Amino acid sequence: MHIDRRDFLRAGVALPFMPSLMAAETPRTAPRRIVFICNTLGFHSKYWYPTEAGDLSSSEYLKGMRTTHKMSVLGNFYHPGMETSNHLSEKSFLTGALHPETPGFRNTTSIDQLLARENPQKTRFPHLCLSLLNRSCAWDKSGSGIAPIHDENVLFNMLFGVLDKSARRARLQRDQSIADALHRDIMDLGKHAGVDDARKLDEYLSVLNEFEQQISHQSKWLNTDKPVVANPIIPNGQYAFEAKIRNMLKLAALALQTDSTRVITLNMPFTNNSAIAVPGLKGKAGWHNLSHHSGQPAKIAKLKLIEESILRNLDQFIYDLDQVKEENGSLLDNTLVVIGSNMGNASGHTHNNLPILLAGGGIRHVPYRAQARPTPLCNLYLEILNHYGIPAPEFGSSTAPSSLLG
Repeated sequence: MHIDRRDFLRAGVALPFMPSLMAAETPRTAPRRIVFICNTLGFHSKYWYPTEAGDLSSSEYLKGMRTTHKMSVLGNFYHPGMETSNHLSEKSFLTGALHPETPGFRNTTSIDQLLARENPQKTRFPHLCLSLLNRSCAWDKSGSGIAPIHDENVLFNMLFGVLDKSARRARLQRDQSIADALHRDIMDLGKHAGVDDARKLDEYLSVLNEFEQQISHQSKWLNTDKPVVANPIIPNGQYAFEAKIRNMLKLAALALQTDSTRVITLNMPFTNNSAIAVPGLKGKAGWHNLSHHSGQPAKIAKLKLIEESILRNLDQFIYDLDQVKEENGSLLDNTLVVIGSNMGNASGHTHNNLPILLAGGGIRHVPYRAQARPTPLCNLYLEILNHYGIPAPEFGSSTAPSSLLG
């Protein structure tokens, strides 16, 4: 049997990109949102963790943050099965799938995608998958990485740019014609398929059904105008790394504020080759190289400047969300921000005691809470799923839901 692979590739590529979103009417009761941010090289633990359990101002990194009363730092979480995964553990940050370094590894669905399925028709974009580079931390139900948006200008245009409705309508009609033809082909092939072929046809049909859902979703929003907002993007200039983070977070905040989406992931992966400049750093330095500091004070001092640059922008993002007032609190109160990493200590490639920070979400915050014993991070993810109304019995490597959200 033969099905035109190009048509299925076209369908598959269409899934991550939802290129026609709009401004929804402001709900009477503000919806709950969630943001996952992965800093793939983590944060230097000496400066990250508070030295006094009840006081975030005792953290060198967090003491200057403006919204600490709505933040919780969590300790002693880890991802099982990452002992030899090194940087490939990035793949499993939001899934908990074991041993991502093994040949033939197949990932599982990331938590953001489970949350996005709950209200796919309520926003123009059921989810936004963002990254500083072309590496995602979101994975679909087949375990395939979702192509991220890593250009802030592309993101702004997708969220708020003027849409050529006539061209989009024609494209949707063509896509539906392709889907109809493929349905007929699959039905014909299914009449004569063996067991193995039938299984493969089921996989094709699953992709095709998702493709049709996307067509239906985009058609629904086609005649709704996008929100009109001022473009917040600043030029990269001298500090391109910091500007990139700032721009992506500003656009993420606007996407939430306009109810263009309610689920966002932002991956902040390192690059092996590119040196970056941040305020206070003389010249440029390699972020990845500095993360392998082996305890050398000079390297740690430079790494600290890079991590402080990241945290300045995260602080601004959280603060900005808290300034937007909504029906039942602030935008931050209605958005759980989960900041973390797949690395506990990037210098040694360890995956225990992962740096995890929760902000907002209307939960009961405790400045710092370390688990009594090493605990799978997926226990927290399982509690988040339950907290958002998804009664999952397990998730990834979870053993039981944590009890931290209150």
